[in-house]
Amino acid sequence: MWTDPFRPHPDDWDQALETLSLDPALLPLAESLASFAAGPQTPESRQRTFLICLLVLAAQAQGHSGLPLEGPDRALLESLAEPFHASPDALLAHLDSPAMTPILGAPGERKPLIRDHGTLTSERVHRAETRLAAAMAIRAQTPADPAPPIPADVLTAPMALNPAQVQAVQMALTRPLTLITGGPGTGKTAIVVAILRAALRQCGQVPRVALAAPTGKAANRMHRSIQEALAQVPGAPEDQPLRDPAFLPRTLHRLLGYSPAGETWRHHEENPLAADLAIIDESSMVDLLLMDRLLRALPPGARLVLLGDADQLPSVETGNVFHDLITAFPHCVVRLATNYRMGRAGRAILTAARKIAKDLPQGLFEDPDPIRPYPAAATGSGVDQFEPADAELGPFLLDWLNREIEHHPACPDFLSRIQHVHAQHDGQWDPDSRARLDALFAHAAQARILCPLKTAPGLRGSDSINDFLHAQASAVRDRKLTYALSVSLGEPVMMTRNDHRRGIYNGDQGLALKVSRDGGPARLEAVFPSAGGGYSVHAIGPILDALELGYALTVHKAQGSEFSRVAIVLPKEDSGFLTREILYTALTRAKASATLLGSQNLVARAADRALRRNSGLACHLAAWPSDR
Repeated sequence: MWTDPFRPHPDDWDQALETLSLDPALLPLAESLASFAAGPQTPESRQRTFLICLLVLAAQAQGHSGLPLEGPDRALLESLAEPFHASPDALLAHLDSPAMTPILGAPGERKPLIRDHGTLTSERVHRAETRLAAAMAIRAQTPADPAPPIPADVLTAPMALNPAQVQAVQMALTRPLTLITGGPGTGKTAIVVAILRAALRQCGQVPRVALAAPTGKAANRMHRSIQEALAQVPGAPEDQPLRDPAFLPRTLHRLLGYSPAGETWRHHEENPLAADLAIIDESSMVDLLLMDRLLRALPPGARLVLLGDADQLPSVETGNVFHDLITAFPHCVVRLATNYRMGRAGRAILTAARKIAKDLPQGLFEDPDPIRPYPAAATGSGVDQFEPADAELGPFLLDWLNREIEHHPACPDFLSRIQHVHAQHDGQWDPDSRARLDALFAHAAQARILCPLKTAPGLRGSDSINDFLHAQASAVRDRKLTYALSVSLGEPVMMTRNDHRRGIYNGDQGLALKVSRDGGPARLEAVFPSAGGGYSVHAIGPILDALELGYALTVHKAQGSEFSRVAIVLPKEDSGFLTREILYTALTRAKASATLLGSQNLVARAADRALRRNSGLACHLAAWPSDR
C-alpha cells in the first residue's frame, strides 16, 4: 500500500530490510542513486530502478562487493529480491532499460553503478577493487631483494623460530609483500618481534616502521604482545629503540590520519606515510576500502607485511581481502601450523578448530579430542556441548554470572573489588589503583559469552543475554538506588562507534568502575585499556548512546579478543548466518575451554556451511599473473 505519492517505494520495504537484518538508512541512499535515472518513468519502472540500487547497497552491507547477476552466485540476487516480492528476471531485464543509462556503466566509466564480471557494483567499490588489485599485483611480482643473513640471536630469542617462522622473517625483510596466515598461538607475534629486531640491525639506524591493526582493541593487544615478548629478550642495546613510542601500534584509521569531521585522510598518494616497513595485524578484519586506503598511502618502496588468520571471519564491511590475496599470490604466503600457546587444556579447542577449517564437520564429535557432553569443559578444559531447552538458558546464564564473573576462584571477592574507588591525579593512576585495574581487566578477560547473532528469539542473541544478566547484576549492585541505571557498577561495556576525539573505538571493551579524579567525588565512569598499556577513563553520560553491555558479544565483535573460557550460544533454528567461519572464530577466541549451546546437528550443519562472499577483487586479481 502506498501512503505517500512522493515516496518511491512501498511501505513494506522497510519491513523487508528488517527481515534481511539491514539498516533502513539504505533506503534514502538508494533513492539518491536512483534519482539520477533518465527522464519520466512509469511507477513500475521507477520502482525497479530504485530496487536495483537498493539491492546493490544491500549486498554490500552484507559484505559482498556487489550483486552477482549470473552463475551460481545469482542466488544472492534471488535471496535479496524475495522479501521485496520482486522478480529477479524482471530486474535483470530492467538493466537494459533507457532509464538506467545515466546510472549504469561499464568499467572505466564514471557512473554510480558498474557492471563487470557478471556483477553489479558501485563505482566507488569497483574503482577500489581495480586499484587495489593493481597495487598488490605489482608488489607480488616484484623480485625479492638479496637476503642478508639474519643474526642468530634474532632467530632464537624470545623463542627459537621454526622453519616457517624463519621464512616469514626473511620474506618480510626482502619482499614488497608478505602474507602470513596462522591460527591463534602459532607465533605471529614472535615473527613481528624478529622482523623488528632484524630490521634494526640491518639498517644500522632506527627504521621507519608503521605498526597497525584494524581496531583499537587489536592494536592494544599487538602492543602488549610485542612488549611481553621483548621483556623475554636478553637486554641488547640494539633492541632499545623498540620500546620507543614511535613503535606504538595504532589503528589503521589513526595511522592514515583519518578526520571524521571532514571525512578526510592525511596520508594518501600525494602525502604518503613516512614508512619503509608496514606491519598490519588481524588483516582478515581489514575491509576493501580501508586496505585500498592503506596501499594508496604506502610509499612504492615500502615493504608490506599482512598477518592474520585466513580461516577466520572476513571483515564486517565490504570484501574478503586477506583471503583473496592469499589465494591469488601463493608465492607471497607463509602458513603457520605449529601451535605454541594452547597446552593440554586447549588441545581440544585446537583440534575442533582444525576439523572445522578442514571441512570435517562430523568428526567434531569423534576421536581425537571429540566435543564431549556438557559439563565436561565447565571445569576449565576442552570443548563440550548441549542443547538447552528455553527454560534452561536462564539458569545456565545465572550460573555463568555466579561462577565465571562474581565468584570465580581466581577473583572470589569480585563484588567487593568493584566497590573500590580508583584514584587518578593529573591524568595518572595511583599505583594501588593501577594494580587493581590490572587485576580487574585480567579477570574480565577470563570468560565471555559469544553469539553468532545480535538479536534472536529467546535468550539466544547477545542483546537479550546482556539485558538478562544486567537485570540480575543490577538487582544486587544497585539495590540502594531508587532508579535504574543502564550500566551498573563492575559491568563490562563495549563501544559501538569510533570516537576519535576521546581515543576510543568501535569494539573497544571496558569496565564501569568508580573513579575519583584529582580528589573529587567518586563517579561511575567507563575505563578502557589504552595505547601503551595504560587505561583511559571517560564519563559515561556523553558516550552512553555508544555503549553496549559486554557480558555477551557477537562473534564479529569478539574478533581480535582472547578469553580463557567462552560459551557459544547458537540460535534455536538453523540459519545462513551459522557458518564454518563463525564457529571457527568463536572457538578460537578460547584458550582453555568452550561450551557450545546448540544441538549436535546444528553444530555440524554450521561447520559444513562455508561463508560465500562475492568478491570482485578476486576476479581482478585473477587477471594478473600470480608470479613472475
